[in-house]
Amino acid sequence: MRRAAPFAWLLTALIPSLASAQVDEERLQLMRETTSYTDVADAADGDDPFDVNLRVGFSQQRLTGTIRREVSDPTSASGIATFEPLGRYKQVRNVLEVGADVGIYHDLALTFRLPVILSDSYTISSTGGGTNMVQPVDGSGTIFQLPFNGPTRSGIENVYMGFAWAPLNQNRVHEVPSWVIMADVGVPVGPLMHACNPDDPATPNCTGGVSRGNVVTHFETRISRRHRYVEPYVGLGVTAEFPTRTRSAFKPNGDLAGYQHALPPIVGDLTVGAAFVPWENLPHYQRLVFDARFTASYVSDGHDYSPLYDALGTSSNTGLTTPNCEDGTPATPGSPPVANCPAPLVTVPFNGLTDVQAYGRFGGRIAIEVQAARYVLFSLGAALSYQTSHSITSADICNANVAGSGAPRPGAVDCVAGIFNPHYRTVIDEPGRRFEIGASTLVQIFARIVAQF
Repeated sequence: MRRAAPFAWLLTALIPSLASAQVDEERLQLMRETTSYTDVADAADGDDPFDVNLRVGFSQQRLTGTIRREVSDPTSASGIATFEPLGRYKQVRNVLEVGADVGIYHDLALTFRLPVILSDSYTISSTGGGTNMVQPVDGSGTIFQLPFNGPTRSGIENVYMGFAWAPLNQNRVHEVPSWVIMADVGVPVGPLMHACNPDDPATPNCTGGVSRGNVVTHFETRISRRHRYVEPYVGLGVTAEFPTRTRSAFKPNGDLAGYQHALPPIVGDLTVGAAFVPWENLPHYQRLVFDARFTASYVSDGHDYSPLYDALGTSSNTGLTTPNCEDGTPATPGSPPVANCPAPLVTVPFNGLTDVQAYGRFGGRIAIEVQAARYVLFSLGAALSYQTSHSITSADICNANVAGSGAPRPGAVDCVAGIFNPHYRTVIDEPGRRFEIGASTLVQIFARIVAQF
């Protein structure tokens, strides 16, 4: 019995410690607040009357792909047009992300975002290594020359304002998931983009502007459900742009019936992922989160700034510099714009914007979040996406969605269905002459800090 006494004493001493450790473990691992994906700043919430989240971050995006041109060879066995590589496209975009979320009531917040583009530049290098003159087949002059060094754009493009609302919050009612509805509007404020070629001796210092000049609307819904150490989630979003300051660029000379696409593409997004919480300390508001997600986007066709926007917009090719006539009647080269087309037709100049084909984007994202203290959150991560090949000069000669009227004018394009599309340019849009960007990769890295008050 005397030999067993020390063991009994040790067991008596350890039992309270083990019980206390078990209680601490449960307390440290049952923190129910959602992770950042569905977190919403709130206000008027018990002893927390007001919440403000201030965020600052940096992101870098690299897009690489191959610019190719369609080649039609009627003598080939298949007779099918193929795309031959012209140059390697590489874009680097650096952004300083500034924003704030201001809680105004239970799970309802106003959101503000101010992305500052530190630099946005790109190059198109010749695949043949040396100088490559991209020539048309009709002798109308060089379309553009490779290598092409685009301008370095910088500044504030848009200011975004919106709201985030959580109709359901697992932290308030444990039996329900967390559901967030978000919407915001981006208002263009920076200098308008225009085609620019810094290598042109006539414009050696051009910067090309930074703002697309469109009002950007975004709507998104997110839902998540915390299960102890794992919080799976899913989200759906849609983004649409509407020309305001650049209305005349998207619709030169007014809202002509023949335009097939006069708006930028609409983007639909799907996000599926999970946040893993291996450790958290509720009394000290500390938490470690690993976030992994799959993303997929559909980008519709539309009229847009393509990777060849600057190269085509500053081209000396007469097929691009000579305005179109509203109905496709050949314009009079060299005459003043007002006299290029027979009355009462209007002229339609080319400014570099082109019709872009729809494409898909698929990828993944990983990140680590560290809630270092109650008021500080750090995050660091990277994303990799794949973009499918798509044409970047794909305007149809006729807009079949509009019924033609009246007898064809001499010299006008006589469409079998519909009317002439004034955006159409034979030298870049005709089958066998179109340009595309092949399958491309998009790499992004980011780092953010959020001060939570």
